[in-house]
Amino acid sequence: MIPTIHIPNTGHPWSTVYAVAAANISESWLLTGGLMVQLHAIMGGLTARPTTDADLLADLMADRRGIARLRGVLTACGFET
Repeated sequence: MIPTIHIPNTGHPWSTVYAVAAANISESWLLTGGLMVQLHAIMGGLTARPTTDADLLADLMADRRGIARLRGVLTACGFET
C-alpha cells in the first residue's frame, strides 16, 4: 500500500503540484526531480534541500493527451508556454 503524505500547501512549487493533482488527470502525469526526492526524504523522516521548481512528466503511454491536459492545467495556473 502506498502511504499518504500530507505536505502543507505553502506556496510554489508545491502549490503547482496541488493544482495539477486537483485537476483529476492522475493518469496523465507524475512527479519527478527535486520534489520527488524531497517527498521521499519526508517519508523517511529526513530533511532534503529545498527546490524552487516542479518537475512533472507527462505519461503518453497512459494518456496520449497527457501533454495537452498537463499544459492546460499549468496555463490555468498562470504559466506561459
